[in-house]
Amino acid sequence: MFPIKLFPLFIIGCATVPTTDGEVESKPTNDPNVDPADDSADDSADDSIDDRTADPIADPIADLIADPTDDRTVDLFADPIVDPTDDRADEPFQSDDFESMDSMEIRSAIHADIEVLHNLQIVEVGDVLLDLPGEAVCAYNWTPCPGFDDEIDDALREVGPRLDALVHYAQLAAAEAVTPDADTCTDAVILENLEALENLEILAIGDLLVEEPERNCPYSMPCEEDIVTAEQITCERADTLDRIALVTQELSPHPS
Repeated sequence: MFPIKLFPLFIIGCATVPTTDGEVESKPTNDPNVDPADDSADDSADDSIDDRTADPIADPIADLIADPTDDRTVDLFADPIVDPTDDRADEPFQSDDFESMDSMEIRSAIHADIEVLHNLQIVEVGDVLLDLPGEAVCAYNWTPCPGFDDEIDDALREVGPRLDALVHYAQLAAAEAVTPDADTCTDAVILENLEALENLEILAIGDLLVEEPERNCPYSMPCEEDIVTAEQITCERADTLDRIALVTQELSPHPS
């Protein structure tokens, strides 16, 4: 007789797993604690599927930004410096401390302010206006002639804070949403606003920048829509100029 070997008998249960099409199928498992006849195993699997479906990626920051009704929603792109709707726009302006600057620092700060005004692309911007005799300045960058070093530095220190304030308020005005107003786009109002900025006696102001129409029609001529677009851009600049003239009235050296 041949010896008979007895092998232990294992009960193979089944567990449910979701398929790619959303249905639930049974697959074998070697876990002896799983009872294939117990329906609760199916329920727990369904619950896990529901949880994953309801919140595939828990991202509270994304939820916060995406929900515009949430009071905590924050505009990540708001610029508190040039945003006129920011409450801080009403706070008193603090200029750079020109009194503590040396000669080169003063000149660098003034050049930077003039460049900001130029980049706004509203009006032609010239040099700062200094109360000095003609023989005081010998070269570019307010290079003093012999004997005028202190006079030029003092004049630059006097105009620096006022130029700083003009740049600050011009940026605020230029940042506002523009709705061209026919009244601010007339030659008379434009001239009046340019004179108002000139009368601040801070720097030389030229003409309003007029947008040239593109030439998209035959023979390199501007089309009607090119002309309309250019006129609209020019009127937007005129409207911004009007706001700049309004908000900088307090900088006048001769307040009424």
